[in-house]
Amino acid sequence: AYALLGIKGGSAFAEELLPTGHGPAAVASAYGAHGIPGVNVTIWSAGWNDGNGAKIYFDGVHSDIPVSHGLNVIFLNLDGTYHSSDTFNPERNGSAELVAAIEKLPMGSPVVVATQDDGRH
Repeated sequence: AYALLGIKGGSAFAEELLPTGHGPAAVASAYGAHGIPGVNVTIWSAGWNDGNGAKIYFDGVHSDIPVSHGLNVIFLNLDGTYHSSDTFNPERNGSAELVAAIEKLPMGSPVVVATQDDGRH
């Protein structure tokens, strides 16, 4: 299970990685670095043996953004508003598509990741 709230060009400011069988990962953080308006983000992520799901909440409201097997990634604008989302499956496709999507973002963009099932490869 893996959950991440990070900044392109910066560091993760909320991250949890748990081995299989240790339950779902969950992180929560108020985004507000560098004077940008805050958005409260909560991420719940579970591998196949720990619930097999991914849930993302913005300001306490469950997001209706679809999630599926792999790395569910939400890209936010610099002001914390929704930009886009996609699911990446490194097990099947490698990581090149995810890297390319992140490279297109401006420095300082928030990135939210919630893994469902398995995102290892």
